[in-house]
Amino acid sequence: MLWLGLAAAILVLAAAGVFLASLWRVPSTRLWWPSLLAAFGAWVLVLITLPQKSATWQWPHWQNQGVWQINALNWPLVVTAAALPLVALLMDATRPRRNPAEGRGWAAVLWLAGNGIWASLAFSPAAFAASWAFLDGAIAIADLTRFQRSKHNSAVIWVAFGRAVSWVLAMTAGAALVHPWPWMTPEYLLAAAIALRLVVAVAQPAVAAGDLPPWRLTWAAENLLATLAAVVWLAQQDVAAPATGVLVAVALLSVWGANRWARARAPLRRVWASAVALGSLALLAALQSAPEAALAWGLLALYPAVGMALAPHRGAILWPFFVLLALPLTLWPVTPAAAAVALWQAPYRWWMVFPWLTLVIAWLAVARSGIDLPKPEGPVGREARSFSLLGLVLWVLLFWGWRFWPALSPQGASPFLAWGLGVTTLLVAAPWFRAVRRGHLRAAQAEALVTAWRTRWVSTAFWWTYRSLGRGLAFFSLLLEGEGGVMWALVLLVMLAVLLHR
Repeated sequence: MLWLGLAAAILVLAAAGVFLASLWRVPSTRLWWPSLLAAFGAWVLVLITLPQKSATWQWPHWQNQGVWQINALNWPLVVTAAALPLVALLMDATRPRRNPAEGRGWAAVLWLAGNGIWASLAFSPAAFAASWAFLDGAIAIADLTRFQRSKHNSAVIWVAFGRAVSWVLAMTAGAALVHPWPWMTPEYLLAAAIALRLVVAVAQPAVAAGDLPPWRLTWAAENLLATLAAVVWLAQQDVAAPATGVLVAVALLSVWGANRWARARAPLRRVWASAVALGSLALLAALQSAPEAALAWGLLALYPAVGMALAPHRGAILWPFFVLLALPLTLWPVTPAAAAVALWQAPYRWWMVFPWLTLVIAWLAVARSGIDLPKPEGPVGREARSFSLLGLVLWVLLFWGWRFWPALSPQGASPFLAWGLGVTTLLVAAPWFRAVRRGHLRAAQAEALVTAWRTRWVSTAFWWTYRSLGRGLAFFSLLLEGEGGVMWALVLLVMLAVLLHR
C-alpha cells in the first residue's frame, strides 16, 4: 500500500507543479514532458505492487475490515486509474499548438488521477462517499466556470445535488454497518447510491463536439471507476437482489437516458449512453452475487468514455492508448467471455431486459445518425477505418489469445506455442510500426508498406486477411464515425463471444 500512496502523491505533487508553472507562463510544450514522466512513474509504481494484492490499510478506531483494500477484483480498477493519465497525455501530444492554456488541463489530469487511485482502492461506504464527494466537487466547480449559459449552470447544480444525495446514502450505509438498524440494510442503501449515480448523469451538461479536453475524459473515467469500486464491494457481500421496484426504476431511467442522449448532438452524451447501459449491467451482476461478471461489464462501461479520445483522429490508431488499456484486461480473474456468460446464465428476471434494451437503443441511434466530429487531419476513408479496426483486433488478440485458448496458456500443454505465437505476431506487426509517428497510424504509409516488395514476405498473409475481412468490416463504418467506434467494436466482439459460448 505504501507504493500506491507514493504513486498518488507523485501525481498530486506533479499536478501542483504543472499548475504553478502554467501560472508563471511556462510554454505548454515544455510542460508536456514533465507531466508524462510523472504519469509514467506513478504507473510503474502501481505495477510493482502486484504481489501485494492482499494488503489492507485501516483507519484508527475503524470497526470494519478496512477503509482501503487491494484484492483480485479491484486491482484492475487501480491499474486502469493509474493508466488513464498516461493515456490522456499520449493521445494528443499536439494539443498545445491549438490551445496554449492546455498546461492547466494536464495539471487537472494528474490531480484527478492521483485521487482516482484512492477512489479505486476504497473498500467501505465511508471511503466511497469521500472519493465521490471529491470527484463530483471538482467537476461541479469546473463546469460552473466553464459553461456560460444559465441553463447549463442550472443543470450543473441539479447534477451536483443528485450526486450529493448518493454521498448521503453511502454515509448512511456506513453508519448502518457500524450500528445495524433493523429497518435499514447497508447493501440496499449502497445499491441505491450506485443506481442514483448511474442515472443522474442523464442531466450532465453537453460538451461541444470540438471541445473534448483530456481532463474531462479523465474525470469521466475516474468517476466511473470510483462507482465501480462500490459495485465490487457490493458484489463481495453475497446479498440477494433488492426490491424489484428499485431495479425496474433504474432500468427504465437508463433506457430513457439512452434515448435522450441518442437525440442529442453532443458526442459526450451519445457515447456515455452506452456507459450507463453497461454500468447498469454491472450493477445487476453485483446484485446477483456475480463479482467477475460485475467487473467485466464495469470495465467495458469504461471503454466508451475513454474511447472518446479518438475524436480528433477517427480512423487513426493510437497504439499507446490500446497497449495501456489492454493491460488491465489481462488481470481479470476470468475471461471477458466467461464473465459475460456468467451474467447471461444468472437467474432470469423480467427487468433484466431493460439494460440490454438500452444497449440496442444506443447502438441504433449512433448507427443511424452518426456523430458530428471535427474533421480529421488528412483524408481518412472507410477502408482505412476498417484497416484500423483489423489492426486493433490483432493487437488485442496478442493479449487475450492465451485466455481464450487454454492450449496457448503458459500453464497449458504447450508453453512454447504460446510464446512462439506472441513473438511471431510481433515480427509480423514490426513493419507496421514504421508507419506510426507520435502514436498515430498513417493509413497511406501503411498501404505503401503492404504493397512494397521488401515487406511482402511478412505481410502477404496479413494483406490477404485485411482485404477479405477489412471489406466485410466496412459494416462498422457507421459505428466508427463515433468517438468510441473502436470500443463499440470491442463490445460487439464480447457479445459475439457470448453467443458462441451459448
